[in-house]
Amino acid sequence: MPGGGNQRRERLRLARRRPAPGRVRARVPDREEQPRGGEPRRIDWTTWGTVAGVIAGIGTLLFTAIATYYGAITTSYGVDVAKDQLDQSREDAAREDRDQASQVAAWAEGDGKGNFSVHLRNRSQDPVESIRILFWVYIEPMDRSGRAVVARFEFPYAVIGPCTDLIVEEKALLYTKKFLGRLRKIPDDTGVEVKHVQFMDRDGARWVRAPGSGLDQIDPRSPDRWLQNRPSGVKQLDGIVDGKPVFKPASGCDGERA
Repeated sequence: MPGGGNQRRERLRLARRRPAPGRVRARVPDREEQPRGGEPRRIDWTTWGTVAGVIAGIGTLLFTAIATYYGAITTSYGVDVAKDQLDQSREDAAREDRDQASQVAAWAEGDGKGNFSVHLRNRSQDPVESIRILFWVYIEPMDRSGRAVVARFEFPYAVIGPCTDLIVEEKALLYTKKFLGRLRKIPDDTGVEVKHVQFMDRDGARWVRAPGSGLDQIDPRSPDRWLQNRPSGVKQLDGIVDGKPVFKPASGCDGERA
């Protein structure tokens, strides 16, 4: 039949298009579904928002830690500075309180001829008051009981002016071996030792200065404790200053500490 050949060829053509069993023909995507060359993919903003939040949180914690650290350093530095300023203020106040007292001193000196004198020097620019000098003059090196024999002199004076030396000369000193006994002159070539001097400064504070122990402020509750001291191993006789002291301008009186 003339039309039979054509029908057979059509069936063969359709058979070739039909896939064999177990075989899947690859699907060619439509032109609209294929990615265009160079075009970026879509961004997942939810994921990036979470990441940004985490980074921001870490940055905040780091900034807080740094701020806390430097804040602690600043606070510590501020406390140290305040403490140093307070200590400096206290030192300045103490130095000012001691300023005049540090310029008052007492000592004994010889003239190279067997004679001695006791000196009190006020190098400050203000007077000092209520002076009491305690000094010993050695009368005998040792008595029968093995004690040194000294004449104990307690010399009071009302006031010494600024830049002034007060001098007690040996010839003005007498002593007695018993109460109301005969007054005797100091023997030749004897020794003398200033134990300490008490005085009151311009502010009314009382001070004591002793060789080897420096300058101390006296407790108002026991002002005479220094003068009441009578050490053992020493026999003390009563000494008397007979006459007035000598006054001279203090050498090198320029306000410097003695």
